[in-house]
Amino acid sequence: MKKLLLLVLTFSYISNASNSIPRRTYISCSNPGTHQDVAKTPILTNTSNQNIGQSTKIFWQSSDNDSGFVYGPLAKGASKSALGQPGNGYTCQAYY
Repeated sequence: MKKLLLLVLTFSYISNASNSIPRRTYISCSNPGTHQDVAKTPILTNTSNQNIGQSTKIFWQSSDNDSGFVYGPLAKGASKSALGQPGNGYTCQAYY
């Protein structure tokens, strides 16, 4: 009986843990190529097939180890600027 209970509890924990793993949806992040000595201004573009809601955090990360987030909303195909530390030569990725 103890083994059965342990098995059920273990299965229940594994099932709940797999449901709580957040999934990332990647969108476009680009360096506008402008002078960015005061602040980095990556451009985040919603390339997903759905609108991003108002309370959703959109995270970005650059190749020079800068990162941050902005809040939606962001409609399909729309873009939004983010702010980071000064830096010109970088690539970036964004997700929500």
